[in-house]
Amino acid sequence: MLYAFTDESYNSKYYLQGALIMHESELPRLERLIIEVKDRARFYGVCESAEIHGHSIMQGVHGWEPLAGKLKLRLSIYKQLLHGLTGFNVKLLLVGVEIAPLMKTGETMADLHLESYKILLDVIESYAQLKAEDVEVLSDKISYEKKINNLIKNFREKPKESSYEDFVRNIVKIEHVDSHLSVGVQMTDVALYIFNRLLLDEKSHIRARKEAQNLWKILEQIIDEEFAPRILRP
Repeated sequence: MLYAFTDESYNSKYYLQGALIMHESELPRLERLIIEVKDRARFYGVCESAEIHGHSIMQGVHGWEPLAGKLKLRLSIYKQLLHGLTGFNVKLLLVGVEIAPLMKTGETMADLHLESYKILLDVIESYAQLKAEDVEVLSDKISYEKKINNLIKNFREKPKESSYEDFVRNIVKIEHVDSHLSVGVQMTDVALYIFNRLLLDEKSHIRARKEAQNLWKILEQIIDEEFAPRILRP
């Protein structure tokens, strides 16, 4: 059984979705990695309840305040997480949609989430089919979870001539969970945060992009060539 942990992020240009997908046998190793990182962080004063969250670590907020003003230490936390992750049998799936063209047609942020989530589920399903494995999807809880559940229900009821006729053949379950209860969702958030910063405007965010590029070199090791990041530009 595969598990896909998903989360979302966005900037002024793109609405992004990501998933870390791994075999169930890797889950205990992921738990141990998070414990090791949080134990190290507590040594520097980070509270035990602080989530492994990309933005919080980088900005030194939401429990990570003791690391504020200590950029090298914050980056070392990222590197410990990412290097640990690359030692697993895990893949990172990334997709997104360009915001401006869709907003011009009257789309809302909820619509953008649904559109990008649909693309991500499609990629997860394709990956699971390639591996001949069933997959459970665990996504971060959001305010429009009901709309997503209806979306999946519609896919299941598509007629045979639909392009989604095999859409949920390998996805056996989709569950929305609180991120603080799922280390998989938290790790996906970290990876997605780095990808988001990689897409920042080059002239306006030179330092942030450089930091992201260095971290991305680590993450690239868990990108499958057949499932490279996809940005939909309508």
